[in-house]
Amino acid sequence: MALKRKFLGFMLVAFVISGGLLLVSGALEIKDSKPPRQIELVARQMAFNTSNPTIILKLGEPVVILVKNDDPGMLHDLVIEGLNVETSTTLKYGQSETLKFTPTQTGRFEYYCSYHFQMMRGEIIVIE
Repeated sequence: MALKRKFLGFMLVAFVISGGLLLVSGALEIKDSKPPRQIELVARQMAFNTSNPTIILKLGEPVVILVKNDDPGMLHDLVIEGLNVETSTTLKYGQSETLKFTPTQTGRFEYYCSYHFQMMRGEIIVIE
C-alpha cells in the first residue's frame, strides 16, 4: 500500500512538472512569434491604392494582405508572382479577401490583378 502511495505521489509530481513545462514552452513560443505585418491593397479606379505601391517586406516576416475591391462594376483579384500567393476567387465590388504568407526567399516579385494586369501591377521587394 505504501509503495502504491509513493508511486501515485511520484506520478502526480511528474504530471504537474510536465504540465508546467508545457505552459512555459507555450508562453515562450507566443512571446517569440512576431505579429504579422498588416497591409491593405484596395482596388479602385484601375489601380491598387491609387499608385500600385512598391511593398518592401523582410525575409521570414509574417504578412497579412487584405485585398478589397472598391471599384463598382469591376472584377479584381491579386496574384503575387514567384511567392505562390493569390486570391482564391474573383472579387466583386464590395468583396475582400485576406491573404496570409511568410516570404521564404529574397528578391523582387511582381503583384498584379490578372484582369487588368497592364494597369494594376506593382512590385514586392523581399530583403534580409
